[in-house]
Amino acid sequence: MGGSRGSLGPLSRTWLAAGLLVLAARGSAVRAVEPDPFAACEEKVRTAPEDGPSYLCFYDVARSGGRSAEADARLARAGIGPAGRAWATFARGTVALIDDEERALDLYRRAAGEFARLGIAGGEVRARYNLRNILEGRGEQAAASAEAARALRAAEATDDRDTLTLALFLEAEQLMDSGGDLGRAGRDLRRAEALVFPDGAVQRKRQCLNLLGGWSFRLGRYEEAIASYRRLRGLERTAENQSGQATALVSWAHARQRELEEAPEPGGLAEVETLAREALALARAAGRREMEQRSLQLLGEIERSRGHAGEARRLLERSLALARELENPERISNTLWSIADLEEGQAAARAAREAIASALKLEDPRSLAYTWQGRIRLAWRTRPRAEALDTAFLGLEAIEALRTRQQEEEGRVGLFSAWTQIYRWLAGRLLDAPTPDAPRAFAVMERMRGRFLLESLAPSVAAKALPPDHPAWERERQALEGLAEIQRRLLDPELTTEARPALLAELARRELVLDESRAALFGAGSPRVTGASAFVSLDRVRGALGPREALLQFQLGSWRNVYGDFAGGSWLLAVTRGGVRVHRLPDRSEIEPLLPLFLGLLERRDGSEGDAARRLGGILLGPALAALPAGVDRLVLVPDGALYNLPFDVLRIGPEGEPIGLRYELALAPSATLFARWRTLRPPRADRSALVLADPALPSSSGEKRWGRNGGSSPFRAAVFEQGMPLAPLPYARREGRAIARLLGARSELLVGEEASERRLANPDVARYAILHFAAHALADGAHPSRSAVFLAAAPDAAGDSLLQPREIVLLPLAGRLVVLSACRTASGTLVSGEGPLSLARAFFQAGATAVLGSRWPLADDEAARLAESFYRHLARGAGAAAALRAARREAKEEGLPAAAWAGLVLIGEPEWRLPASLRPDPRANWSVWAWWGAGGGLALLALLLALARRRPLRAPRQARARS
Repeated sequence: MGGSRGSLGPLSRTWLAAGLLVLAARGSAVRAVEPDPFAACEEKVRTAPEDGPSYLCFYDVARSGGRSAEADARLARAGIGPAGRAWATFARGTVALIDDEERALDLYRRAAGEFARLGIAGGEVRARYNLRNILEGRGEQAAASAEAARALRAAEATDDRDTLTLALFLEAEQLMDSGGDLGRAGRDLRRAEALVFPDGAVQRKRQCLNLLGGWSFRLGRYEEAIASYRRLRGLERTAENQSGQATALVSWAHARQRELEEAPEPGGLAEVETLAREALALARAAGRREMEQRSLQLLGEIERSRGHAGEARRLLERSLALARELENPERISNTLWSIADLEEGQAAARAAREAIASALKLEDPRSLAYTWQGRIRLAWRTRPRAEALDTAFLGLEAIEALRTRQQEEEGRVGLFSAWTQIYRWLAGRLLDAPTPDAPRAFAVMERMRGRFLLESLAPSVAAKALPPDHPAWERERQALEGLAEIQRRLLDPELTTEARPALLAELARRELVLDESRAALFGAGSPRVTGASAFVSLDRVRGALGPREALLQFQLGSWRNVYGDFAGGSWLLAVTRGGVRVHRLPDRSEIEPLLPLFLGLLERRDGSEGDAARRLGGILLGPALAALPAGVDRLVLVPDGALYNLPFDVLRIGPEGEPIGLRYELALAPSATLFARWRTLRPPRADRSALVLADPALPSSSGEKRWGRNGGSSPFRAAVFEQGMPLAPLPYARREGRAIARLLGARSELLVGEEASERRLANPDVARYAILHFAAHALADGAHPSRSAVFLAAAPDAAGDSLLQPREIVLLPLAGRLVVLSACRTASGTLVSGEGPLSLARAFFQAGATAVLGSRWPLADDEAARLAESFYRHLARGAGAAAALRAARREAKEEGLPAAAWAGLVLIGEPEWRLPASLRPDPRANWSVWAWWGAGGGLALLALLLALARRRPLRAPRQARARS
């Protein structure tokens, strides 16, 4: 019989087939020959041997059919060429991940090495992506971070947008998961967002929105996080992806829950419940157990808030069981803390011990800080007071250690803001007792306030940076020039609507380049404030205060959180040399709604704010001021939260009381520690009194002095870039500058028009002046604080863009100086919990200023000029800054100006700042001025008679034009 050994001829195969069919028909267990499940994969490899998806086809078959061993064997033989063999190794790692993590690690490492040798960045990034995910899940954070860094280096060397996007996602995710630098993570995500939207793949958009939401959440920007998750839900709904919708809804609900924990709202938890229940249904339908677990935990916490302990326990126990099935230590720990909050006594202690043990399995500082927060609250319920206090202060150190891992301002300020509620809770616990523990409560309040600004006052960050000839400085210069170029183009009045979006996108890209440069120069080497010893004690503050001074420190909080638990409350500590008094204040929900009403009445300029001023004054200050020692006439106010936006100057005590801004000298401080620090600084080393920049020349088009096209000028938008904003000349600002120069004498310098330029501030001799004064337009941008600016002039050949922005302000040599910002909203900005407003004034403090006179709202051109002239008249006579401002307010009121005109200016910093005696003008020099007045008296009288005859007012009418 012909044919090769071991094979069957055609006839034999026919009979075999027939026999099989017969056996099958008889119900035999022998099955028909099945088609090869990997045949399609083999065909893909033959037709596209260098494409990764060709090899990942084997994984898809193995996962669905339980054929891991066969898939691995096939892949071991399938690789065609060097690239194909590398992809086959990668796919084998993915197959091994189904049931053998150790082998998957080995195969991914081999694949990454092969891809690196071949220069296939896309393959290397994907292999390292999977390596990082495995290592991070095992808690090996250092190794995971190394893989993320290697992936990004490989991606940066290619022009493949998708590969770079994936690598940026990877580094950002690793930084967030490990408690790393959120500033860098944010830059990565903003770069990736520009690559993905609007035309990227749905999968990359999904990843981007999910990561952006998580990043915003970690920075306490819950509104931003919710916006990202809402977009993600819309994307997943369009794609009919139930799993993705569940993820988006759970994350949305969690962000909303955290927002409500900081600021409870009626009906807020019902909104969270709706989101969580919808997420639960979708998660179950899609088989997403991790999303089911998170949804159940949220629902359990909501039931606890309603007092339904039994239902809460049932939901949380089911959530815990799922977390254990998933073998997720973070979720186990998190759920156990929710159970501990529900239980009492030993049951709570057992849940807490297990939560701590689970968290310790992770090398994640964020999880450990969360664990300490739970321990603080539990210890207060279950341990003696002394032990609870020890636990509390150890917990604060753990939270602050998480902050020290942040290299840059955005990360340090934002991350810490998400943890400030535990400080308010602890301060409230210390004060809400028969004998309030004011010293410890004061210490806790101080530890949450103005930390980054305090770090900015440490020995100059610039002095610790790289040497002047370092290449990083050249990169910094190029980055600034590139940014200025784009901003100049956006300021062009002739810019078309169609051209603006592309320039705005380029502006965002250039800002990222500059941020990267700044991080290299200042990030890692910038100082850190750590430990309780870095903050001033209550005794030290008392020692720093003068006999006629009081420091009033506020805490604005809720008395009960969304679960009905104690939340810290609102308090006022009134500190004088003689001691401290503790005053209990109403819940923030009672105070905050009064503020916009009061400000709206004040804006009417008709005196109708009187009743609201008395009501707010009585609530916030009445008992405290009544208890102050006789002779106190200066108040240093340390606000909190929305109180930063309150013009305390206008508040009244009692039916007949005058505004406290006329009764007291007032100054604001972000913290008592900063106030004490400013008080110890030496007077400025200056040989000139003031550098005054007034009415800077604006770019013109067709004879009009405007910046940008007509458009909205909302105070907290980058309208000048996004829409354009009309900016008219400021004739009274020029008069203001001349008046200041006259009052301060020859040692001052006045720059107006084209001379009032940004380039002038780059001159090192700025350090010779004790005062820097701006009478100009300004813009406060809440969405992008770094784009806030004072508008200056720019010579045609200058490299600058006429905008003095925080990134430039912080480099000015202003140690010990007074800065006067006679411009709109320079003391206003986005409020960040614990840090205060991110305003232009804050940037001048970062540059070393000791006191800043800024504005809360738009200033009318003529009224601002009057106030400034009066302020400098008293300053030139030797008055302190707070006394000079009070005198200016009094004179404005006596002239008949409404409160809105004189309460817009606010002094922040050292109230005792004085112009050095050596720089004050000699009063005897004024005799010549009086002589000229005498000689010209007849002319003045004639002018007066002419004015009366024509029935024209002597005082110029108020100008509607504002400095914004």
